[in-house]
Amino acid sequence: IGDGPHKTALQDMAADLPDVVFLDRMPRLAAISTLQACDAVFVGLRAHPLFRFGIGMNKIFDAMLVERPVIASYSAGNDPVSEAGCGITVDAGSSDRIMQAIVDVQGLPPAARRTMGEAGARFVRERHDYADLATRFLSAIDGAATTAARRREA
Repeated sequence: IGDGPHKTALQDMAADLPDVVFLDRMPRLAAISTLQACDAVFVGLRAHPLFRFGIGMNKIFDAMLVERPVIASYSAGNDPVSEAGCGITVDAGSSDRIMQAIVDVQGLPPAARRTMGEAGARFVRERHDYADLATRFLSAIDGAATTAARRREA
């Protein structure tokens, strides 16, 4: 779903794969509804030095929220998919490993795929809810301000 810079090349590569579908950019709620119709969701990023500090893409969290296994391809300082236990992560650009992850997820019993999907949704609700994130952010700011004040007093 979307219009990445490599979309046309990917469409050409997948032209003879009838089960691979490319959709144009759409509003977020429509994209989430579309993801719910999938058996699993793929999220990929190219390797980039900036990602060594971590990733926090909405697309990953949206994939988790629809309670589907996530097949992810990225190289980053964090790994929310593995941390949540909701899918398989492989290194960025590793097409052989991506393909194997798809086969592995496809080979899981439906109950195991459902368990993975539920783990992802639970992870997002428990650790990435906006109200919780805002509270943690404000707490961190308050802690930093308190530390700075103590240093000034010392």
